[in-house]
Amino acid sequence: MGVLCLLNIAPTQLHPNTWGYLQAFRLLCLSLYLRLSLKCFLYFYDTRPNNRITWLSLVSRPGISILNAFSPSFKHFKDGFFKIVVKQSGCSLFYNEDGSTKFPFNWTNNPQRYKGTRKEELSMNDKWIVSSGEIY
Repeated sequence: MGVLCLLNIAPTQLHPNTWGYLQAFRLLCLSLYLRLSLKCFLYFYDTRPNNRITWLSLVSRPGISILNAFSPSFKHFKDGFFKIVVKQSGCSLFYNEDGSTKFPFNWTNNPQRYKGTRKEELSMNDKWIVSSGEIY
């Protein structure tokens, strides 16, 4: 949710390979008992929206790649859509306590461009994680 909110995009606007990066990073951190961090994850990536700004990809920053895409070309992902219906029991997954949404529900025409997190912006724990390239 943090990535969607920061980039100002709906879940369906995120390229499937980027969902793979998110899940792989999450599993990597969990298996190594590392604290998950949005800034730490985004240290490794920049955004690449296409010209029409319909979907957004995260691409590895030069020289500091940590994960490789399973397939550089994920074909036909734009052929299907899904609808999310929020039932009362699932409200906390989509809405904050004040009623605001945790991320955009609809496609946005203005995704945020993101140029990786600088090391100086990271917490001490995150600096240790990104500096420990041998663990990846």
